[in-house]
Amino acid sequence: MPRRYRPGRQSPHRTDQRPTRPQIDPLRFDRADTIITGVVMLLASLGGLWAGVVSPALAWATGRPFTRTIDAPDGAALRSNPGSDAVAESAAATIPSPDAPLWIARLIEGGLHAALLVAILWLLWGVIRSVTHGRAFDRANVARLRWLAGLLILGAALCGSVSGVVSGMTQNAVFVRPGTTVMFEASFHWHLLAIGAGLLSACLAEAFRRGARLEDDVEGLV
Repeated sequence: MPRRYRPGRQSPHRTDQRPTRPQIDPLRFDRADTIITGVVMLLASLGGLWAGVVSPALAWATGRPFTRTIDAPDGAALRSNPGSDAVAESAAATIPSPDAPLWIARLIEGGLHAALLVAILWLLWGVIRSVTHGRAFDRANVARLRWLAGLLILGAALCGSVSGVVSGMTQNAVFVRPGTTVMFEASFHWHLLAIGAGLLSACLAEAFRRGARLEDDVEGLV
């Protein structure tokens, strides 16, 4: 017996119903976002290599002056060396003809910063690709985050120490201290933020490790 249509009840034979559209999440990280992020990371890596290694090497090879922002030391007995220029407080010091050790130290400093930046971006790229492929709690991500924490903490401390040595060498080349040589100038600026980010990355690694273990337990039950 055919089913009778009742008023107020939707007929099963009506075809004018509007299909429901899937709800779009504006914060979803899709393929286009992944490509844009990869391009930005690549450009950042190339920029770090240029600023840290290529540009100083070209400046040394072409005989351009050595410039660096340092903190001018206190005391009236301090004066600028002949041929160099510096302003009081914290400003850029210019050395027209620096010695080779100063350029070498600057290249080592830039190389460390560039290598640290490239390694950090490479690890982040691995995490991003795993997340976009639905493998957020992969064991490889736990290892990547742990490496990232170590690089941020130890690498930032090492880079800050090397920067302090280069700043001390710059002060010795610009200023005269009778009977005194500056071996190190504290130069921890972004490095402290990097150390804090490293501690946060270590916490994330532990959270991802627990998530991976929970995911393994659920798969084992299924």
